[in-house]
Formats: sequence, C-alpha cells, structure tokens
Amino acid sequence: MSQPIILIDEGKSPYSIITPVDAIPSERYAAEELQRYLERISGVKLPIATDDQTVSKYEILLGNNMHLKILGLQVDLAKLGPEGFLIKTFALKYDCCG
Repeated sequence: MSQPIILIDEGKSPYSIITPVDAIPSERYAAEELQRYLERISGVKLPIATDDQTVSKYEILLGNNMHLKILGLQVDLAKLGPEGFLIKTFALKYDCCG
C-alpha cells in the first residue's frame, strides 16, 4: 500500500503547482482553480510555477509537463480524449494530466 500524500498540514505546504511553460489556457485555468480551491479549504495558497524551474520533491504537475519527462514518465494525452484526465501519484509528487 502506498503512503498518503499530505499536501497541506497545519497551515503550511511544501508543494507548488507546476504547469508547462507553454501551457494552454485550460491548463492555466486548471492550475488557478486548483490553487483557489485548496486555499478555500485550507487557507494555504500554493504557488504556481512553470516547468522551466528546477524540479522539486514536492510538486503537483499539471498538463504535459517537462518534469514528467525528466522523471521518465510519459502520458499519452491522445488516449485520454478531449474530456479525459489522469491522476497519478509517485514518490511525493501528484500528477494530473488531461
């Protein structure tokens, strides 16, 4: 069984939301919505950064992100379809594509 990922604890989080540097509008919107809802439920506003930044141990990856490639992971977005998505956790990272 995998370990739980704690995004926010006692009003603090080491996590950032990472989007592709060339994110399409829906990816930017998804990052902003995730940031907004996490802040609403926890009081913590996670920073949004792009995948041209150094890879960190604590990331929520959105879209077809370069950090996925650096980690050796591939997501076939075509298989997901226009309304599809994939949620996957690995190590302490959280990935949402689609």
